[in-house]
Amino acid sequence: MLGVCLVVLQGVCAVWLFWGTIDLGYRVGGLSSVDQLGRLGGGPAVALGAVVLPPLLGVPLAVVLLFTRFRRRAWVVPAAGMIASAVVWLWAVSTFERVPAVIGG
Repeated sequence: MLGVCLVVLQGVCAVWLFWGTIDLGYRVGGLSSVDQLGRLGGGPAVALGAVVLPPLLGVPLAVVLLFTRFRRRAWVVPAAGMIASAVVWLWAVSTFERVPAVIGG
């Protein structure tokens, strides 16, 4: 049961960090749409990858483990995925660069 709850929590965490990345991108300034997140450097791509990849890989693995003899250890996969997502996301968000001012037109 703990494994299932952590899988759901991992999905909620991923959605929250995804929208948090976009919100922080706008707060850094100089953006008028989500399409311009690339102007902040490589940080947004790494942050979004850290948010999306662990649930995409971890959720199926946790579900498979829930139906095997490793059922009692299935909680490790979503827990490790959430920790890895949060650590890499925090690092990536700290590397956002300010958008240079456009002079001229």
